[in-house]
Amino acid sequence: MENGLHWVLDVTMNEDQARNHKDHGPQNIALLRRLALNLAKLEGSRESLKSKLFITSRSPADLKPFVAKIIEEVREGSHAGRHAAAV
Repeated sequence: MENGLHWVLDVTMNEDQARNHKDHGPQNIALLRRLALNLAKLEGSRESLKSKLFITSRSPADLKPFVAKIIEEVREGSHAGRHAAAV
């Protein structure tokens, strides 16, 4: 699993080329990369992860519909879970 995650992070975000080595920088950037990757996976379109990350990195206006879609999908998933638990 960890090798697969490393490969995805390297391919989609060029993680191996990162040059942040001071203080807590590497841990902070790693956390943000994993968060971005997980959010991109939650978004339901069939675009590649690299494509999703590129589209949302261009401007805040491009990020807003992406996040709105994720929030909608998470809400729908949580409602389905509550309904299944109640039955």
